[in-house]
Amino acid sequence: MQDTLHIHRFSARHRVQDADGQRRALAAQQALLDGELEAALTRLCTGDQIVLIQSLQARVRLSAQHADADNARRWSDAVAAGLAHALQHAGPGELQRFAGRPQALHAFVADMLGGHTARDWAWQRLSLLPSTGGRSRDQVHSAAQRHAALLRLLADEPDEGVPLLRGLLRSVRWLPLVQALDDGELRGLTMSVLARLAGGSGGISAAAFAPDAEASSHSLDAALNSARADGNAPEMPDWFIATRQASRTPQRAAWALRLACMLDAPHQATRGAAAVDAQVRRWAAAAAAAAAARETTAAELELRAVPCIRTTPPGGQVAFAVTDTDTDTHEPAGLLAADAEAGETEGHTEHGGLLLLTPLLPASGALVLLQDTELWPADALPHTLHALALRLWPMAAGDAAALAFCGLPPGAAPPTPLLLNAPQEAALVQARRCVLRHLAQRLPEDETEARALGRVVPRRARITADPGWIDVHFSLRGVSTELRRAALDLDPGFLPWLGLVLRYRYE
Repeated sequence: MQDTLHIHRFSARHRVQDADGQRRALAAQQALLDGELEAALTRLCTGDQIVLIQSLQARVRLSAQHADADNARRWSDAVAAGLAHALQHAGPGELQRFAGRPQALHAFVADMLGGHTARDWAWQRLSLLPSTGGRSRDQVHSAAQRHAALLRLLADEPDEGVPLLRGLLRSVRWLPLVQALDDGELRGLTMSVLARLAGGSGGISAAAFAPDAEASSHSLDAALNSARADGNAPEMPDWFIATRQASRTPQRAAWALRLACMLDAPHQATRGAAAVDAQVRRWAAAAAAAAAARETTAAELELRAVPCIRTTPPGGQVAFAVTDTDTDTHEPAGLLAADAEAGETEGHTEHGGLLLLTPLLPASGALVLLQDTELWPADALPHTLHALALRLWPMAAGDAAALAFCGLPPGAAPPTPLLLNAPQEAALVQARRCVLRHLAQRLPEDETEARALGRVVPRRARITADPGWIDVHFSLRGVSTELRRAALDLDPGFLPWLGLVLRYRYE
């Protein structure tokens, strides 16, 4: 459980008979703020839930016959009782409740893009909107301030911005977000994401996109226009046509698709800007090739002007049907899927300790072996991480821990096993040795590397995942002083090679 109490503004009015009563009231108030209030409110907390209350009033009668600590405890109980009542009876404008930080961030983006201001007081409490002085309920932010706050979260807070963008990519807010950014902001955000992903994984440099890359945007645009005519192009992500559709110029299309490519497959960005451009072109080429394969005949072209015409051969079976539709007036496939706010998935595993090894990958040198550009294809990292997980500890391919190790949520389809050649198999073996050696150094009292692994991995855990966030929930009874001394259960935070935030929780 990770609970944090934050009081935005506290004021108290004392009604006392003399100076000694005033002194006693101030002493009780200090004891209240020093810890009694937090202890009382902690009993109302539930996990990582975020509860924001616009204002709360509580009355309490302090007694001169009681010690200051007792008066502070009575005061804190009165505030807690008032809060409990507010949680049940406060109006929607006075209370905001979110399952966790990711859900709050998605709600913030929704308000910023939609121009909704009713919850601005809540966003100030979470430091997402700046304070302009005075009471938060009375503050008004301009459209420019709100836009700047949104851009600051996405570009300047990478540990939250990149995971949030990954969730937005698969939500109904992706298109409005792309459309809300001007050309410079879109380019700057793309460069910021590249720097965060490529600059922090295994020492790979964050090479900028080539200056002449925009010169190829016209050819890319032509391929994408062909792709738009074929909504069933194989291997084309749902957001592909949507992103192009939201772009007004070929240059914007190129930058928007670069950004979307990195969010969809963060491991591509770890190889630098050239790898991202190559992936965008592969998708465009695949879509264009699929469109060319379905090139219509001259007779079909004549029929295209007539909406929904069917030709029926003598056998009575329908040969084909042609409908003239304007793709610009229809929502792209997958765009109306459930929003990321409701996208949390959950799974259970007996091998949750495997996720305690994730932060060891860069430091041990294992990640560099799995990202060797001369050894592995561009899209191999999820497959190699999954293969390493199964080599570190025997488990089912679809185990929630094995999936999370390579950045996938519980219940996802496991990566397809790669057909390994001898050098690739040797690299996986060496990566396993690197992790074990580094783990044994963290736990020096173990006699063997295998014994160290056996003391860490077999841990029951519940794994929850939102797009961009994965939480590993361990039992509070399973807290290990050995792991804590070895700093193995400290939150890893943002993992660039997976493009997500990994957190450990005890409950």
